[in-house]
Amino acid sequence: FVWLWDFGDGNTSILQNPSNTYSTIDSFAVTLTVIGPGGVDVLTRPDYIVTSGLAPTAGFTADTTHGAVPLQVKFTDESIGLVDAWSWDFGDGKTSAEQHPVHQYTTVDTFTVNLIASGQSGADTLVRPDYITVLEPPPVADFTADTTEGATPFEVQFTDQSSGMVLSWLWDFGDGNTSTNQNPSHLFQDADTFDVTLTVAGPGGEDTKTRTAYIITSDPSGVDNQNNRIPAEFALLQNYPNPFNASTTINYAVPEPSEIRLAVYNVRGECVCELVNGPHGPGVYQAHLDASELGSGLYFYRMESNAMKDNAVLIRKMILLK
Repeated sequence: FVWLWDFGDGNTSILQNPSNTYSTIDSFAVTLTVIGPGGVDVLTRPDYIVTSGLAPTAGFTADTTHGAVPLQVKFTDESIGLVDAWSWDFGDGKTSAEQHPVHQYTTVDTFTVNLIASGQSGADTLVRPDYITVLEPPPVADFTADTTEGATPFEVQFTDQSSGMVLSWLWDFGDGNTSTNQNPSHLFQDADTFDVTLTVAGPGGEDTKTRTAYIITSDPSGVDNQNNRIPAEFALLQNYPNPFNASTTINYAVPEPSEIRLAVYNVRGECVCELVNGPHGPGVYQAHLDASELGSGLYFYRMESNAMKDNAVLIRKMILLK
């Protein structure tokens, strides 16, 4: 006998009991022709072999699953099996038929994402509940004060001007005191220069704003010369304003007749300007510094007197910003 097989996919065999591997999805007619001493016979079975692909199993990931609005997310299809169609539901009313879509969420919420992967062998659905979380953006801290310079005791009203959703406020006034009020007032007791910091926090995170040398306070004796006040001791007050641009004023007190020298030095200890050098009677005085010829930076001003005990000197620092 002679056997001739036609498997319907272009492959043939002359074995009596052959095997065949089908590599495409289709239905195939199989034909067997048998030749023997008595003649030839042919048998055909239409659509005898039906092949199908591996059924899809839906799968996906996202490059990010949480962030501030607006949040852009790139989804990556990781389905297995024979897939030729994708149906995405992003949970916010928007859909896509792309395999690897990019979607932007524009509202604050938590979203469930669905993917239906389908092919010739069927379809499969993957649901990831609460997969994407979209948050409020972090707030931006900012503030102002109704006044920033004055003599102690010096009360300042601060106003929060932060943007975004803020749930808490933390103020640091630079003198060791703090507040959690949104718009606090604070009384500065000491003559000095103070950095003020505001930290705000909300659902999207927190932010900090610091204003350097924002509050400048001076001793009240520095403004009392018109009343012919005689100070109790030698004093060198903080210049005003500080930091300053181009010019500033220095107040100093002399309790008894004496020779006074007041000079300005750079950080290398070099005298860059002599403001006062001569006799003084008791009282409170002002010296004005014209810094138009000086560069930005840190400077020191020093007061000397032949009447100070133990040859003492008084030194303060100031900041020139141009």
